[in-house]
Amino acid sequence: MCQPRKWWWGILPLVALWLGSLVLLTPAIESELVHQANAAASAPAPWAKLAVEGRDIVVQGVAPSEASQKRVMLDVLNVEGVRLVDNASTLMPETKPFTWSATREASKLTLAGFVAADGTREKVIADARKLQPTLQIIDDMKDARGAPVGSLSMMAVSLAQLAKLQAGTVALSDNQLTIKGTTADQASATAATAAAKQLPPPLQLASVSISGPTTAAAPAAAPVAPKAIVLPTERPFVWQGTRDAEAITVSGFVPSEAQRSRVIAAAKAMIGSGRVVDQMKVANGLPPGVDFSAATGFAFNQLAQLRPGTAKLTDASFVIEGDALDAAAFRAVTASTAGALPGGLRLDRATITPPRVANYAWAAKRDGQQLTLTGSYPDEITRQTMLAAVNQRFPDFTLVDRTTIGSGAPAGFAPAMAMGLDQLSRLNSGEASIATGRFTLTGVAPTEAAVKEAQDALAKLVGGMPAEARITFAAISAPAPAPIPAPPPIPAVIPIPPAPPAPAATPAPVAATPTPPIAALPKPTPEVVAACTADLAKSVASGRIFFESSKAVVLPTSKPVIDQIAEVMKRCPAMKIEIAGHTDSTGSAELNEALSKDRAQAILELLVKTGLSNDRVKAAGYGAAKPIADNESPEGKAKNRRIEFNVVE
Repeated sequence: MCQPRKWWWGILPLVALWLGSLVLLTPAIESELVHQANAAASAPAPWAKLAVEGRDIVVQGVAPSEASQKRVMLDVLNVEGVRLVDNASTLMPETKPFTWSATREASKLTLAGFVAADGTREKVIADARKLQPTLQIIDDMKDARGAPVGSLSMMAVSLAQLAKLQAGTVALSDNQLTIKGTTADQASATAATAAAKQLPPPLQLASVSISGPTTAAAPAAAPVAPKAIVLPTERPFVWQGTRDAEAITVSGFVPSEAQRSRVIAAAKAMIGSGRVVDQMKVANGLPPGVDFSAATGFAFNQLAQLRPGTAKLTDASFVIEGDALDAAAFRAVTASTAGALPGGLRLDRATITPPRVANYAWAAKRDGQQLTLTGSYPDEITRQTMLAAVNQRFPDFTLVDRTTIGSGAPAGFAPAMAMGLDQLSRLNSGEASIATGRFTLTGVAPTEAAVKEAQDALAKLVGGMPAEARITFAAISAPAPAPIPAPPPIPAVIPIPPAPPAPAATPAPVAATPTPPIAALPKPTPEVVAACTADLAKSVASGRIFFESSKAVVLPTSKPVIDQIAEVMKRCPAMKIEIAGHTDSTGSAELNEALSKDRAQAILELLVKTGLSNDRVKAAGYGAAKPIADNESPEGKAKNRRIEFNVVE
């Protein structure tokens, strides 16, 4: 006989397991899915940008043709695990009439107008170099739809006609060719004009105007040996590669034509079917000790992991910045730029944005003597802080770390993560998690007081993240084992070297265990100090703080800047700052000093309201004593009326 009341309870754990798997595994599945989809779409269509929503893929970008759109849709749909593919891409504008031109002037050949985005650009440039090997090729062409049938062959014939001229222009409008220019002598002009009238179809001649020299020919002079080409010397010697979804542009200087060819070949190998835009010039000035081949090869290896991305060489200095394709790409670029660089380069700056995670989640689960971390973290500082907290709170636990880096963390992520690890260490078992912008703490507490303590902690959670606690109290009859001594509160985002484990406490009943005193924070490393200082400067530069005229009342429009500064301070608990107020020279020195101090104090009070401790922030007013501009003009006075945030520790 069916007795639902006896077996339906067994369904509840299965439902809980299913929901838990959905929350914890979804970010990892989405990351892998978008990685595979990008791999399937990038080779045939570098224009395609993919976004993941569960198992559904959204295709974005500007497609060069309807055929390319359909091909990407089919390639992504064939990726294992993809359920639906939504086409949100648009088509490249269609150009009518389809115009193109090539102009030879002195030592330059300029290509302009429109080309089909199907590799035509590279073939046209190759044809131009073959016909005019001594000229500098300038690529001003733009991708467009609407190219007539046979456009590539018509451009090749047009370039062959231009090669017969000393100077001039060939221009196409659909299949109509116009030729205008000059030759070295009248015989050459006559021959070029005759050749222009015998064009292969579908090319048709619209007009031709070719002339020889306009002055009487001078007596033949003795042959003169050609002058050696003297290359300019460039200081600094700059080279740059910039990649987007559809192309890579290489610009700046190369030491030789051979190096130009090698760079273009490397760029083509990296971009696949995407186009290469060559804006490089040959010049002297490469510093001794810089291996240009090794340096640019290293740059292309990093750009292959980014989309978009930019690599720049300035003499021996190297800068790389962009968005990582996925977590593996982020780790690869970070690792490659962490040590000594090849080719005699030194790292100036590496600014790599982690891949964006659609449904941001993080969790820490305590089960017996094992702690399991899953989900995402936004940056390396947060990860080091998380691991330092684990070492402090769970010194004897086995750690299973399955977290990966990803941008898109919700507001208040860092303090919620820190508080979660803190409260989880006080439970017998349980889980702290962040999902869909909400913090949840579940588990079993050793005492009723611990339940109340956790609920109070969640009520005081800073950062604005909604939070809830589902904690039960498991009464026990046998003496409880000694708890792990509670270490000091977890800092929000400063990575701190792991502290040595505290000596084991003498076993005592759970209810009688006192909370140990707060230990001093270990001194942060120079790298952490530099990262926190840079983040503070970035937050300060993100906007301005406004006051009511001649008053110390902060206007509401200043709130976003103050909130960003507070967020950095919470992530960097060892940082202390001075808020310095300054005025222009209008009014008396006493009033100016008082106003500047009051304004700095007003900002201090707003920061304290966000949860910062008073002893980490101090206010100072300098009046007009430290100007950064003259006080004779309205512009200078405006610059002097300012608030500065100075790191003092």
